[in-house]
Amino acid sequence: YPKEILTKEVKIYGGLNSNISDTRIKIINKSEFNLNGKDSFQDIILSNPELNFAAGTSSPRYIQIRGLGELSQFSGEGAPHFYVGVFLDDINFTGIGGISLLDDINQIEIFKGPQSTAFGANAMAGAINMVSSSPNFEKSFTTKISYNSFNTQKYSFNINYPLTKKISSNISLIKNDSDGYIKNTYLHDENSNSKDEFLTKIKLLYSPNNFSKYLFTYYYINLDNKYDAWTVDNNGYNTLSDFQGTDNNKTKAFSLKSLFNLNQLKLSSITSYSNNYIDYTYDGDWGNIEMWGLEPYNWDEDTEGYSWDFPDITNRKRKLLSQELRFSIKNLLFGLYTSKLNEKDERTGYFFSGNWDDMKSIFNIYNTSLYTKYNYIKSNQYNINVSLRYDSYRTINDLYYRSSYYPGPYDYQERRINDYNIGWNVLFNKYLNSYSNLIISVSKGYKTSGINQSPNFSNNPSYKTEESINTEIGYFISKNRIKLRNSIFYMHRDNPQLRLFIQNNTDFPTYFDYATFNGSTSYTYGIETNISYEFSSLLTFNLSANILKNHIGTFYFDEDGDGNVEKFGDRSGSHSPKLGISLGTKVTLSNNLSLNIDTNYKDEFYFDEQNDHKSKNYSLLNASLVYNKDKFSLSLWGKNLTNEKYSIRGYSFVLEPYTASGYTDNKSDYRSYGEKKSLGITFQYSL
Repeated sequence: YPKEILTKEVKIYGGLNSNISDTRIKIINKSEFNLNGKDSFQDIILSNPELNFAAGTSSPRYIQIRGLGELSQFSGEGAPHFYVGVFLDDINFTGIGGISLLDDINQIEIFKGPQSTAFGANAMAGAINMVSSSPNFEKSFTTKISYNSFNTQKYSFNINYPLTKKISSNISLIKNDSDGYIKNTYLHDENSNSKDEFLTKIKLLYSPNNFSKYLFTYYYINLDNKYDAWTVDNNGYNTLSDFQGTDNNKTKAFSLKSLFNLNQLKLSSITSYSNNYIDYTYDGDWGNIEMWGLEPYNWDEDTEGYSWDFPDITNRKRKLLSQELRFSIKNLLFGLYTSKLNEKDERTGYFFSGNWDDMKSIFNIYNTSLYTKYNYIKSNQYNINVSLRYDSYRTINDLYYRSSYYPGPYDYQERRINDYNIGWNVLFNKYLNSYSNLIISVSKGYKTSGINQSPNFSNNPSYKTEESINTEIGYFISKNRIKLRNSIFYMHRDNPQLRLFIQNNTDFPTYFDYATFNGSTSYTYGIETNISYEFSSLLTFNLSANILKNHIGTFYFDEDGDGNVEKFGDRSGSHSPKLGISLGTKVTLSNNLSLNIDTNYKDEFYFDEQNDHKSKNYSLLNASLVYNKDKFSLSLWGKNLTNEKYSIRGYSFVLEPYTASGYTDNKSDYRSYGEKKSLGITFQYSL
């Protein structure tokens, strides 16, 4: 845990283990994304092979680390439990996805493998911690303006201003507008997948004396985005939907970190609160009434009695309050964490296999944790870091649902589940010499049990906790012109949680149902390497590579709802590319001018655990030319310069009306695609 809030040296802010040589932790500095067009979190995911994401929202919300992570969280799908935790300035943004704007971010920390002792139950696959610019006692001002393809305009401002000798402030404003790369040809809409994003951050640092510090952070985030990304013919960029989808997120959040240094005793308190309003709507048939009435579909709503029109609307309110206390004496640390999450959903649209169309869901989740860490240091020879966490989870769900076309009261069900978990971590760090380390770690992680909401799965109203044991060997070297991080890992998974879906009635495209089931024993193993080599003062080379095997054990599931179970699994898990590579080079052309080129490769992967539907492998080529002069910077940049068409989400199901010519109830494969080639210019000025 960081000893101080303010420091000029590179350090790790998140988690319990702040050892910079830990190969399970990857640090991404602001210099790696500030002036090259990589100004969103999606860009970070695409350029780091350890990460992937499942699209379906306007910005990444469902993230995978080393092949593990959620694919979705539709209302009625289950409790908001996740494999990957996401944090910003001590505020938990897991599953919210409202932190896509990176202009104010100084450092991104990727924690790989089980991080349950540090972050709790929502970090069995890892965690992502972001740290924004913090107050100091020097006046500064930075403004950045970007223009790029798709009528994209982005403005950001940051001012650091000492208010007194003991109080300083840091304030940021970010505004991002874009028409997006998708057009709706039916609605004649050039910006049906547009973004209108605004972020305000205020940080206040109070340092009354040498023994205490207080850091207050406030965020107001308003993402007023549209969502229209799916096409019936898989062209990917020209949609025909007649219902405008949205993905809006309005967040008000704060954190208060208090640090006290009382000789050998150090105390810290972290209080955080967030209030989030998320509106998510989409056109479930991806088409329009006129289109479905023409060849080859020939849907006649007068004959059939209803239109082939399936809009879906979810209004979600999530509140999360947490309090954490830490006490440390020399090398021993104790901590207490408690939180309450309240999530309310109101959904209209067909769900639970289409039997209902009006839902109200309330989750109350209470979490209390006790943890400890001991760090034994043997001179300059080695250190042993041991941490232990006990987690108590209580999940309560009140669910109301009905069919609005049949008059009557809501059906009601209440489900509760209590869960108790223990996680631990042992890390051995051997100092081989003054510039290299050998790291060996063994850790136990967990993803808490949960509730299946659908009444169609009454025989499986809940699912068990998933547990994992991760063993890892890493090698770290930093000498002269080379920096190297290598690691080999193996994770054993018991009771893996598989979120599965069923389309009971193939006569309708949105008559889906979701539930989570525990599969058989599974495992993940791989090799990771990160190399930075400075050939000369004019040329630097960077390589990140990830070779991954994420194996899902055999499981059985009645996918068609016909009473017959089918065999699945015994293959790679979803959104788990077997190979990921990122290559980059920086060429210093003069004292003021530099050229940056990088290419990022991701292997093919399955889109879900049930179907054979796969993405295709792809490579994205990016480049930037950056000019720096005193306080002024100007960059010309391009992303996806080869205009690669690459998949970021896929579904397999029956979409078309049954009157279609040559119709069968076989599934078809559908995909949505990432951003096309974009070119931009960025101007930055600092005082």
